[in-house]
Amino acid sequence: MGRDIRHHLVTVVLSVAGAVAALVPVAIVTFNLHIYVGVEDGYMASPAQVLERSPVLLGVDVVLALGAPILVVALIVHLRRRRHDPR
Repeated sequence: MGRDIRHHLVTVVLSVAGAVAALVPVAIVTFNLHIYVGVEDGYMASPAQVLERSPVLLGVDVVLALGAPILVVALIVHLRRRRHDPR
């Protein structure tokens, strides 16, 4: 029983760390997209400025900001489950 709780706790901690770490490259890609597309304030643009310039770009920003951490958490949970599964 104690081992299962520890396994779940480690999985949660790794998932949180992975999700936060995934946001670093997302931020870099997003800021560079803003500069490349020509948003006036570049990396300092507010979501309203990005929306004004391109609603599609704002959609890409949201997909990246939500998708990358979700994918990282799913990968961590999958790998931890495979490792912990006694099959």
